[in-house]
Amino acid sequence: MSLGAAPRLQTPRLVLRALVAEDFDDYAALWSDPAVTAHVGGTRDADRSWSSFLLCAGFWPLFGHGIWAVTRREDGGFLGHVGFMRARRGLRGLDEVPECGWMLATRAQGLGYGREAVAAVHRWFDAEGFARSFVMIEPRHAGSIRLAKDIGYRHLRDDRFGGEAMVLLMREAG
Repeated sequence: MSLGAAPRLQTPRLVLRALVAEDFDDYAALWSDPAVTAHVGGTRDADRSWSSFLLCAGFWPLFGHGIWAVTRREDGGFLGHVGFMRARRGLRGLDEVPECGWMLATRAQGLGYGREAVAAVHRWFDAEGFARSFVMIEPRHAGSIRLAKDIGYRHLRDDRFGGEAMVLLMREAG
């Protein structure tokens, strides 16, 4: 595994690349959309989005993994973000385990982009030698739970975060 910037990944329809400053307006719009953020704690204002945006960029040099911008291969349009973070949420036994997360704009949902992007980052993650990762998903978000299971995540435990019920799933590399 190498520390530094996000590697560029390509799939048949997507380019996953490092977040750049020019992505911020799209990133903030994503986090201000109640339909997108319904299962991840709700919307964020521009200040909170800016802090989160900077945090996403900071994972790469510290841990050798991080968050990619998800863009359409045909025109570079920003669709969302996907990747691995170290959120240190205080969940028993998980603070040192990379957490995977994904978020797509409403216009990009239901088209298979999420599955394509999540599969690509996991192929990269496995090839880089990372051992395991986890996801934390609200129990009502059946689509994300289904996607996580399809990628190889298995139920670890039910837990609570921020007063809300969560499902924790773990994936061993490979």
